[in-house]
Amino acid sequence: MPAIRYTCPVTGDRVSGWIPANPERDDEHFEAIECIACRRIHLIDPKTGKTIRAAALSTCEYASPKRKSPGIRAGAS
Repeated sequence: MPAIRYTCPVTGDRVSGWIPANPERDDEHFEAIECIACRRIHLIDPKTGKTIRAAALSTCEYASPKRKSPGIRAGAS
């Protein structure tokens, strides 16, 4: 069982966990790990150590802070 480090999305703490499977897979997959910081189950990518939420936010085009939302121009009807 390989160890993995990740950030708990509830507490923000860096924690260690054990993954039951070998992370040598080529495709993206997530392993369920019981978090020692908050005692909840998180889905962790064994290759990157990201939670499923962090992985989704990093690939979402709307999560980028560089993107500005379109505003309403003054005088437009």
